Amino acid sequence: MPAFQTGNIGISQSVTVFGITAKIWLACENLTNVSYEVLEYRPMPGRNFRGGLTVSFNKKVSKF
Repeated sequence: MPAFQTGNIGISQSVTVFGITAKIWLACENLTNVSYEVLEYRPMPGRNFRGGLTVSFNKKVSKF
């Protein structure tokens, strides 16, 4: 099977307010839309986009 390279890029931003952290992210995989196979006769996806939101609740625990 021939060699291949794909390019990926992503960006994210986090914000914390009142002990709650929100992170939003976006990613683009196979940026150059290269046609490739990891297993013979099993084509992989072309350019694709993913995104998400992660929310974390932070609680401070007091020590005695």
